[in-house]
Amino acid sequence: MQIDNNFFIEVDYIQKFKFGQKVCGDTFLSSKVKDDKRIIATLSDGLGSGVRANVISSMTAKMALTYSCNKYNIIKAAETIMKTLPVDSIRKISYATFTIVDIDYQGKCSIVDYDNPPFILLRGNKSMHPYIKSHEGKIENLKRKYTINMANFQLELGDKLIFFSDGVNQSGMGSNAYPLGWGNENVREYCQFLVDKYPNLSARSFAQEIVEHATANSNYKPQDDITCCVINIRKPRKLVILTGPPINQTKDKYLAEIVSSYEGNKAICGGTTAKILARELNRNVEVDISSLDPIVPCSSYMEGVNLVTEGMITMGETLKYLKSKEFIENINIDNGATKLVKLLLSSDIIDFYVGTKINDAHQDPNMPIELGIRRNTIRRIAKVLEDRYLKDVKINFV
Repeated sequence: MQIDNNFFIEVDYIQKFKFGQKVCGDTFLSSKVKDDKRIIATLSDGLGSGVRANVISSMTAKMALTYSCNKYNIIKAAETIMKTLPVDSIRKISYATFTIVDIDYQGKCSIVDYDNPPFILLRGNKSMHPYIKSHEGKIENLKRKYTINMANFQLELGDKLIFFSDGVNQSGMGSNAYPLGWGNENVREYCQFLVDKYPNLSARSFAQEIVEHATANSNYKPQDDITCCVINIRKPRKLVILTGPPINQTKDKYLAEIVSSYEGNKAICGGTTAKILARELNRNVEVDISSLDPIVPCSSYMEGVNLVTEGMITMGETLKYLKSKEFIENINIDNGATKLVKLLLSSDIIDFYVGTKINDAHQDPNMPIELGIRRNTIRRIAKVLEDRYLKDVKINFV
């Protein structure tokens, strides 16, 4: 979500399942509240691992997200969540923890935490320590006490906010290197090291580094589910995608001007669109034969453009990839669609320019133009980018 012309909130996470499990006992959810210009992110860690932990953490994260989006009193919300959750009969603790992060368009951040490891706030490579207020209460009918930690502070350009499940700070427990686990302070120092070494890492890549290190601590056989969430406050990265010929040939020059003047990355999807822009800009289009794929046509090169792909097949595969959590977490294919996915996920503000000329190969002439395949595919891609990846997306029809 864009805070202003110079600020953008980037949110992402990475998970690893406990060794031998097929589902994760941690759940991360995020949502953009457009009316209030807020982003909410929640992380819940279900007790234990596997399906049971996944069900409990999913329910907890969903409740926390819903209450926060609706500005429900956080203390009452926490009590409602804890009343709903079952309690372990032996350890007398809730079956799930939760962390809620609420950031508005001015960068004001509120964090509420119940039993998760403490968050890390980095300003440059320096660790910041916002004031944390603890609220202690008791759920009378359950005869159980609880403590909720709350923090309120202002985020600034360049800040990184990191929060995680105890699979991170307890990784390596019992090993010679970390008999008591990696530990909060070691995690903090590693985050500072990453900022020094890779100052421009995306939120996703930063989380990936932490999760991979935690996995290595356990000899690549994690003894618990591992989840790391990272929020970056940085200058927005922009991407323009042009696809489809415009309804009127007089608009060809307009598209060329967009490519020439756009401040950000640029992608062209569609052979006809690429030919139009190559003609208007007096540039060549060269096929990238290294991107051979049995499903997705080859991508191409054009001077001044980051990516040139085929049109509808590539866009359809791109949509499929974006909707697949498993695929996104392990992109190991190199074709035009995966290249486009990587461009999309590394961008914050995405501008689509969609030509509205009917292509007989893609359009039933008996159907209204609004139901055209190209338009529908772009709209579905935009929705996934906004809802799942919290991107700012604008579609312009030409």
